[in-house]
Amino acid sequence: HRRTRRQETRDEKPGLRNHKNQRYGAVDPSHPLGGKDGLKDIIAIKDNITWIGAAYFPRGQKNYQEVKDKFLNDLKGIKKNKVSGLAFVTNQELTLKERTELKKLGKPNTIEIFHLERIAGMLDTPENYGIRLEFLDIELTKEEQLSFFAKRDEKIFGMSEKLENLIMDYSAFKKSFELDIDSDIFKERTEEEIHS
Repeated sequence: HRRTRRQETRDEKPGLRNHKNQRYGAVDPSHPLGGKDGLKDIIAIKDNITWIGAAYFPRGQKNYQEVKDKFLNDLKGIKKNKVSGLAFVTNQELTLKERTELKKLGKPNTIEIFHLERIAGMLDTPENYGIRLEFLDIELTKEEQLSFFAKRDEKIFGMSEKLENLIMDYSAFKKSFELDIDSDIFKERTEEEIHS
């Protein structure tokens, strides 16, 4: 049976959402529901480099040449979009040799390959259990739920500590501007002090 572009796009979303968890910032999807995207599914920033993200999620395993052809086409997006990096996200199994070849083809640009096993590994982390459940309908085991909540609590505790530090820093900053009316500054000055 033939898949629609909307179904393919739905399948790409878990991989594209994982960009956030790889320290990409300012992530801006081009056409999340499909459409002409100017050789970029996503634009993002990582390590002070502007990247494009390209997704390839065909049904079933394809031969390496098909994956390579798609990669080479997506590679053109670096020049077209005036960026320096390409994050290529695919549901295909790629050997170490194949990944190395794709990176060499992308030189001198910065290339990151998110292949099937790498994505699976990322989806099996507490930060990504929600993505896995939402898009792949893979429920969490009891152990994964405990891990998810522990990670979330750790994050909340960290944010709480930062907030407390900001409040203390702000209080000290604010206090440095408070005026002491008993200070020598406010004593009357003599005529001589004024004119000196």
